[in-house]
Amino acid sequence: MLVEIHDGWCRSHIGARSLAIKVTRVDYYWPTLVKDSVAYVKRCDACQRLGNSPQFPTSTLTPVVSLIPFAMWGIDLVGKLPNAKGGVEFAIVGVDYFSKWIETAPLKKTKGENVTHFLWKNILTRFGIPKILVYDNAPQLEGQILADFCEKFGIEHRFALIYYPQSNGQVEVMNHIIFKGIKKNLLQSGKRGGNWVEELPTVLWSFRYTPNQPIGEAPFSLVYGTEAILGPGTYELEDLEGKPIPRTWHASKLSKYYV
Repeated sequence: MLVEIHDGWCRSHIGARSLAIKVTRVDYYWPTLVKDSVAYVKRCDACQRLGNSPQFPTSTLTPVVSLIPFAMWGIDLVGKLPNAKGGVEFAIVGVDYFSKWIETAPLKKTKGENVTHFLWKNILTRFGIPKILVYDNAPQLEGQILADFCEKFGIEHRFALIYYPQSNGQVEVMNHIIFKGIKKNLLQSGKRGGNWVEELPTVLWSFRYTPNQPIGEAPFSLVYGTEAILGPGTYELEDLEGKPIPRTWHASKLSKYYV
């Protein structure tokens, strides 16, 4: 089960804690689940090569809070990336500050028209008109085209600090998660960097259905109010001979009685 969730079809090489949480979300639990998850991630070559290093801010962070879904989005441009099919070398990322839901799209060019097209197609027509957009001072984002777009729909636009672009923290974090996940998938599969566009849907799929810390809920659950259907059925526990184990305990019961 750990292999399928971490390295399978919907892989994104998540960390040990998220891996354990995903197992419990499909109603399975065993006493050494967390220990096994940590050990498995430590054995993953891609995770060890491209894993996160602890970094601490030089000053106190001030959280940016959104109280309702889709009222506040952060957007950012990423690139240049390895040249992909069709000459795609950039990506645009949008993150909802409340649910941490991610929208992203590959771009061939980063003109103002490309940015507003993404906002219209991926955000406004799907989630409604946001109250606030947060973005940095990149020329494509501070141009008149985007300003006119925001004025047309009554959207307040806020700039991240020019001397500290990480003040648009939600998007910076998600950029790191998305493209680190893509690198791990490419490393595991042996594909070239130009295949990052093909891996993008898989990484997004995995992130949207993975509970976030410290909220403990997946973006999908916060957005749609229900758990995602991740497959046609559930796993059956087997013994060492491959035979199904009868009368397996439900996860909540096992965790309740195990000391």
